[in-house]
Amino acid sequence: MWWIERLQAEQPQRWQSILQASNTQAPLTLRVNLRKTSLAAFADALALAGMAAQTVAPATVYLERAVAVTRVPGYAQGWFSVQDAAAQRAAPLLLDGLVLGPESRVLGRLRRPGRQDRAICWKSHPRRSPRWSKTRRVCRASMRICSAWSLQAHVLTGDAGDPAAWWDGQLFDAVLLDAPCTASGIVRRHPDVRWLRREADIAQLAQSQKRLLDALWPLLRVGGRLLYCTCSVFAQEGPLQLQAFQARHRDARALPADGSLWPRSAEADSIVLDNAAYDHDGFFYGLLEKHPA
Repeated sequence: MWWIERLQAEQPQRWQSILQASNTQAPLTLRVNLRKTSLAAFADALALAGMAAQTVAPATVYLERAVAVTRVPGYAQGWFSVQDAAAQRAAPLLLDGLVLGPESRVLGRLRRPGRQDRAICWKSHPRRSPRWSKTRRVCRASMRICSAWSLQAHVLTGDAGDPAAWWDGQLFDAVLLDAPCTASGIVRRHPDVRWLRREADIAQLAQSQKRLLDALWPLLRVGGRLLYCTCSVFAQEGPLQLQAFQARHRDARALPADGSLWPRSAEADSIVLDNAAYDHDGFFYGLLEKHPA
């Protein structure tokens, strides 16, 4: 009940649709690896395999009926990865329009449940810089940044909130902060979340988000960008967190971003297949640019 009551208070106009979408079965959503195949070629392969699908530019595919992912054409060849449409927004939001050069550096903070933080530094390869403009276009379809750019990846396992333990002192051009959260936006994929969470978790996780934001912001160069994202529908983990950060850091300017992406379901909303792009998990995206202090 605390979950429902909190949504009622925060989103009085849409709380019912959020809950309804969260109670429906999520589709199998794929992100096509455009370095290895095209959206059209992948769609043809699915059709030959008898798998009805809806393709959405630039690289999103919804299977009308979920199947074991190993049965999908191109699995062994790396033609795709499983990724919700909302999560696919990360790389385009962070990198589109950002001017980068051969020595640019991108930092990502990622974490899997039950595992330690992983700080991933992507750095361009100077000898391959002529390919930069071409691979940059491909990157727009990919959250896995290093797979789409001519970049070298350096993976560090540790506490992303304690950069002194792993940072080499060189500023980053872009930072992707995939912050820990309640996962309240992905309940349709993880139904147990609603039973595992307690209302007190929101404040606790918000403190972790604050710590990570404050720790990673100094690592960003002036003119660089930080993308803050959570798979949550609660305001304290989204817009309120970002507002509080800007109040503490006067050198942070908000850029246009998606903001709150509320859970949408084709089944719950009676969305026709032509509008399949509206079928996605709940996410929050906030994009900040660093200005001179």
